[in-house]
Amino acid sequence: MEAFFRFLRPDLAFLLFCVPLFVALRVWAVRRSVRRIETLAAIQTRWRIAPRMSPGRRFTAILLLAMATAMLAAAAMRPQGDPSRLEVMAKGRDVVFLVDVSRSMLAQDLRPSRLERSILAIKELLPSLRGDRVALVVFAGNAALKCPLTLDYAFLRAILDGVGPDDVSQGGTSVGDALRITADRVLKVDEAAYQDIILISDGEDQESFALEAAKELAVRGVRIHAVGVGSLEGARIPDPDRPGTYLTYQGETVHSALNESLLRSIAEVTPGGSYLPARAGNLELVSLYRDVISQEEERTMQTGMRLQWREWFQAPLLLGMLLLAGEALVRGTWNV
Repeated sequence: MEAFFRFLRPDLAFLLFCVPLFVALRVWAVRRSVRRIETLAAIQTRWRIAPRMSPGRRFTAILLLAMATAMLAAAAMRPQGDPSRLEVMAKGRDVVFLVDVSRSMLAQDLRPSRLERSILAIKELLPSLRGDRVALVVFAGNAALKCPLTLDYAFLRAILDGVGPDDVSQGGTSVGDALRITADRVLKVDEAAYQDIILISDGEDQESFALEAAKELAVRGVRIHAVGVGSLEGARIPDPDRPGTYLTYQGETVHSALNESLLRSIAEVTPGGSYLPARAGNLELVSLYRDVISQEEERTMQTGMRLQWREWFQAPLLLGMLLLAGEALVRGTWNV
């Protein structure tokens, strides 16, 4: 059963504690006034200086003050009622983040690492999205769907906090397999015109036929925006199993450099795709979304119902002000 009434700001209920506080202050003020008059004048002339207020009138003034304070506190809590159902239509696109989590992404030519900077850039982008569904696929030697298409950006943000090389079971880097899994498990063929893939990687690939996979997506109409992270000079890869050391192969320290040519080719294959050479600088995903992705055609993403509430704060606000005016009239210029 749906509620007919609610407070939008129930957290402001503590303001109701002002009612007994104000009442106590008023009683204290009255008693202090009486004591001051008693020290200044004899009983015979006391009430000529400060005319006496009857106990009933005094009680009425305090009661009006208490009621006015309660009404103003209630108004601050934003009472709402008379809800009505409204149909909601959201428009946007599907944006899939395809993130490389191979060990080469642990290289620190981007601080604190290529992977951590990539995750941070995605988090910075999320507040700029305007009704787009988002998904997350991570890959190394194979790929894993971490977040299906959703409008719940908070859920994706929570997933991003735990992303790392351990999310995939196979080492290495297979960009082509990641693109194919994204096409099969995330994207729909009949919605390809409204779909974008943001591929974030250093471009290392182990003969996974990545360019062929990109061409298949291009035929469907999906756009790929490749973001190259890492320096062209390359960097050593920290060993996650032995902190303070670096990965070696056949006695030689492994270096990982950005492979721009592959990433650029993947982006250029898809009509409308783009390549963002982040390298060792900032990953300008917000600019990519604002200048490229958001300029494309949108479709109706979700049709649902939501409750529209009518504001009722005006009544307690007006009543509180009237009660304050009434309290002032009842109290008048009387001091006690």
